[in-house]
Amino acid sequence: MADLSASAPSPSVLEGFISESDLARQLNRSVRTLQRLAARQSGPPRIKIGRLVFYRIDSVRAWLAQQEKKPAADVRSSSRHLKRAS
Repeated sequence: MADLSASAPSPSVLEGFISESDLARQLNRSVRTLQRLAARQSGPPRIKIGRLVFYRIDSVRAWLAQQEKKPAADVRSSSRHLKRAS
């Protein structure tokens, strides 16, 4: 009988997750910034296991998509339509 554990790597339980420090590095932000966002409940959803913090990659992508803003109207062009008070 062949030993299957040696030939096939076991799946990672954390597949699809990213650590807090790795996410901070990818977003070019500090870990502290991610912690502040979590405290304000304005960051991506996270999972805490003791002191370890992980983010589901799909949830981070969804959160990033929600952060997308449409460009504001050009302030200079809209100010031309204002009447000057004299």
